[in-house]
Amino acid sequence: MAQKLNKKQGNDQIIADFFKKSIWFVLIITMIIIAIVYFYQSRENTLEIVEKEYQPPEKLKIEISPPEILFSEETEKRGINFSQQNGATGERLLPETMGSGVAFIDFDNDN
Repeated sequence: MAQKLNKKQGNDQIIADFFKKSIWFVLIITMIIIAIVYFYQSRENTLEIVEKEYQPPEKLKIEISPPEILFSEETEKRGINFSQQNGATGERLLPETMGSGVAFIDFDNDN
């Protein structure tokens, strides 16, 4: 009988120790959560958002304008006589919806 009481007291002691540890664990987690909430609330109260228009330094204030771009129709001047036939059958396939074209650009401006 004494052995049963010791076994029961041993189990009760294990449960009591676990209960104490779990209380400490819950208290620590609660303190961490309170600290995080306090930190974020204090940050929101101290930060100020300042909206200010950006002013570049005086050295960088350079007026830049895009170049004038002129497009002209050159087919008649160059002797190009072409008529596009796309072969559309009404099924609206990709080759039917795409047209043809060509473009030239004079990068070095030597005509």
